[in-house]
Amino acid sequence: MQRDMTSFANDKYQFGDFGSIKSQSYDGKNSVDFYRAITIGGHYYNNGQNINHYMNANEWKLFADGWNSDALNGDIFKDGLTTIRLMSDIDFSYLTSNGKQIAIDPVGANKYAFSGNFDGGNYTLKNILINAQNTDKGWNTGIFGKVEGKDSNKKAKIYNLNVDGLKFSGKTNSGGAFVGQSSNADFSNIHLKNIGDLIFFDPNSKNGTDGFLYGGGFVGYAQSGSSFNRISLDNFSKIALQPEGKFSSAYIDIYLGGFAGYSEGSNFSNILLNNIGGVTILGSETGGNIFAGGFVGYAGDKSYFSQIDLKNIGSVQADGKTFVKHAGAGGFAGAINGTNSFEKISLINFGDIIAKRGYVWTPDGIASDKLLMLDLVDLLEF
Repeated sequence: MQRDMTSFANDKYQFGDFGSIKSQSYDGKNSVDFYRAITIGGHYYNNGQNINHYMNANEWKLFADGWNSDALNGDIFKDGLTTIRLMSDIDFSYLTSNGKQIAIDPVGANKYAFSGNFDGGNYTLKNILINAQNTDKGWNTGIFGKVEGKDSNKKAKIYNLNVDGLKFSGKTNSGGAFVGQSSNADFSNIHLKNIGDLIFFDPNSKNGTDGFLYGGGFVGYAQSGSSFNRISLDNFSKIALQPEGKFSSAYIDIYLGGFAGYSEGSNFSNILLNNIGGVTILGSETGGNIFAGGFVGYAGDKSYFSQIDLKNIGSVQADGKTFVKHAGAGGFAGAINGTNSFEKISLINFGDIIAKRGYVWTPDGIASDKLLMLDLVDLLEF
C-alpha cells in the first residue's frame, strides 16, 4: 500500500480504510505483515514539465510535523512497517512565507525518535533550513533529530540521499548536520555538500552543569548500534562549538568532530571528508574536558573505523583558554577511550592542529601511543 504525504496528512496520517489492517492470512495458517510506503515529492506542474518545489517541500514539513506530533504516538505511521520514499529533488528555498524561507523542525526532534525506514531514491534535498532545537529540553538538531531503532534486530535505516546546502535557524548547543543522535540505526549512501557555518552555541550555564555537549559534521552523538557506510561530506565552511556568552557551561565536557562529536559502540566505514574549513572548540572556564578531532571529537569504547579519508581539512583546535580539565586536538580524534579499531585511515593536507592547555595528537604520536591498529595511508601534511 502506498500514499503520498499530502493525502496521508489530510487523512490524519492514516492509511484510509486500510489503516486498521496489519496482516493478512494467505494460507489459512500463517499471516504476513502489510508493508506500506508514504511518498514525499514527485509533484509537478505545467503537464509534468516543472517540479513543484513548494508542494514537495511542504510534504517534507508534513512528514516532520507528523512524526513529532504527540497525537500520533504509537500510530500506524510509526510502527516500523512503513517506508518513507523520496520521489524527486526538493529545493526548500521555495518554501516561503511573507518572503522568508520557512525553517523546518528535524524529523524526530523531540521524544519520538525516527525509527522507520527512509529511502532517498538518490534524490537531493537542497537549501534546507533547519529549526534549531532546545537540547536542554531533550530536543535534537539535524535534518533528523534522533534516529533510533527498537533494537539491534530492528534498526532504523536511512539510505540513498543527497543534501546540497543546509543552515540552522536559531541556536542550539548540540547536534549534527544530518542527525543529532543515533542508536540502533544504519546510515548508508548519503552525501552532504555545500554546508554553511555549522556552529553550536554553549548557553554558558554556571550552575554546576554535568554531562556533555557535542557537535559533528554528520552526527552529533553516535551511540551503540549505529553504523555509517558510504558517506561523504564536501565543502563545509566550518564546524564550531563556542560559548554564547563570555564563559562556557560549568563542569561540562565538550566534543566536536568533522564527522561525529562523540561515538561509542558504532561502526564507521567508507567515508570521505573533503574541504572542511575547520573544526574548532572555544572553551572558557568550563572545568571539564574539551576534545576536537578532524573526524571524531571523542572516540568512546567499542568504536570501529575503517576506510576513512580526510582531505583538505582546515585548522583543528581545542582552545581551553582558562580552567579546563583537559584539552585535546587530533587530525583524526581529539581523544580516545576503551577498546577501538582503526584501519586504513588517510589524512591529507591539514591546517594547524592546536590544543591550548592540553595535548596535540600528531599522526606519529597517535600511531605509536594510542592507535596501535591505525594504518595511516598518507601522513598528515603540516
